Amino acid sequence: MPKHCCYGLCKSDSRYKVKDNMEGVYFIPFPKPISQLDKCKTWIKACGRPAETFNIKKINKDTYICSKHFVEESGPTIEFPDPVPAIQLGSFKKLKRSRPTPVVRSTPKKKKRNKSTRKEKDAADTLLQLSIITADHGAGKINITEPIANVNEPNVPSDSDDNMDISILSNSAPIKTDVCTQTDLTYKDMEKFLDIELKDSNFFQRKLILESVKKSDKSCNFWTGIPKLSVLLFIYEWILPLASKTKLWMGSKRHSNRSSSHEPKKRLLSLFEEFLLTLIRIRRGFDTNEMSFLFGVSQSQVSHVFLTWVNLLYKCFKPLLEWPSASIIKKNLPRSFRKSFPKTRIVIDCSELFMQKPRSVDAQRLTWSSYKTHNTFKFLLGIAPSGQVTFLSNLFSGSISDREIVVQSKIIDLIEKGDDIMADRGFNIRDILLKKNTTLNMPAFSGGKQLSSRAVIRSRRIASVRIHVERAMKRIKNFKIIQGIIPLQLKNSMDQILLICTVLGNLSKPLVNN
Repeated sequence: MPKHCCYGLCKSDSRYKVKDNMEGVYFIPFPKPISQLDKCKTWIKACGRPAETFNIKKINKDTYICSKHFVEESGPTIEFPDPVPAIQLGSFKKLKRSRPTPVVRSTPKKKKRNKSTRKEKDAADTLLQLSIITADHGAGKINITEPIANVNEPNVPSDSDDNMDISILSNSAPIKTDVCTQTDLTYKDMEKFLDIELKDSNFFQRKLILESVKKSDKSCNFWTGIPKLSVLLFIYEWILPLASKTKLWMGSKRHSNRSSSHEPKKRLLSLFEEFLLTLIRIRRGFDTNEMSFLFGVSQSQVSHVFLTWVNLLYKCFKPLLEWPSASIIKKNLPRSFRKSFPKTRIVIDCSELFMQKPRSVDAQRLTWSSYKTHNTFKFLLGIAPSGQVTFLSNLFSGSISDREIVVQSKIIDLIEKGDDIMADRGFNIRDILLKKNTTLNMPAFSGGKQLSSRAVIRSRRIASVRIHVERAMKRIKNFKIIQGIIPLQLKNSMDQILLICTVLGNLSKPLVNN
């Protein structure tokens, strides 16, 4: 198969070695992008052809370059492995590369081709002379306004259509700086007028996250757990006065001297970005490394922002988890409770969260749950008959019993005389409730014997309405930060995080229809 040279306007062809004075010239395979990407890019740039007609995608096994375009005509050497950069003529972009036809050309056309080749050679010699002069004077020492002598202007190729500037080769004209240098200088001057946001390389990345959250209600719920975008903006406007006065937590005092060099000196994010960072981490369960990538800040900055806003949201959300009065419960009592359990005040249940195994043996023993066969946190949750969460205890170690967690959470102090409490099997608290004249509704125990039809019907009714506390628990556990195994680094903030998840879960649609 014939070989053609891909360098600039070179028309070397392996079929016309005698006619084109190609004695001693051979063809060198072009570097392949797969194995020699950097070298391939260097050779492509040296060929001087437009990027739209000659690029990496155009390189194949039949792409060659002849040995005439290297410093030594013998081809690439160890000292000069790359071809000499080609000259891009002004009309080069308009010219199409045409391969020579087998027809023998006449003498005038041959002379014209030789003349064009001679002009290209003279221009190459001129550029070579410029590079020698620059190298002799040294970088930064040459005077760019000093004219160059011994340069023949008539030998410079020109094209009036493209308005090619040839003053760089004139004896009376100063040397102009390179286009790349002019562009760099322009960018440096423009940086003085750019805004701070444009200088921040991560600004647009954070903006994409913000736009994704504000795209729709569905997207807002996906990223933050809040069902509607309007509710998200309302919560932010509500806590903004307190957030604007809050300073970032900078670490405990005992570590202040040791880690002072790693503490953030200023807030790199806006208040709304910090607000979203906290909600996104709670909802999606990302660690500090992932949040650092999403928002373009350091992991320590993510940690400081998250812990600050968790405590801030806890302070604002805690009053929202209010114990309702008996009159409000009765007014909003669902139809499923009115016939069989009209005095129900609260439905309670316990749940556990997996935690990282502690190093201390005593801590391992206290947090070990025989029910989950894992180290866990345990908490007590209570909902109103309407499905709204009205009580949430603090986190306890996984070894605590259901009875003990009821006593230590002090939920008994909130219950009034004549109320009913609904719970699952295992809550052995009937004797505690009798002291306050309170009734416990729970499924019946068989005790190894067959239950009566009345007990079976009652147990089914209790199970049909008690299921709503399980649904409320599922809403809370939809926040992925409390899914899986919770790291010990978050153990001091888990009470606050759990309450935030509970309040955000209450913002969803009611669990029970009236």
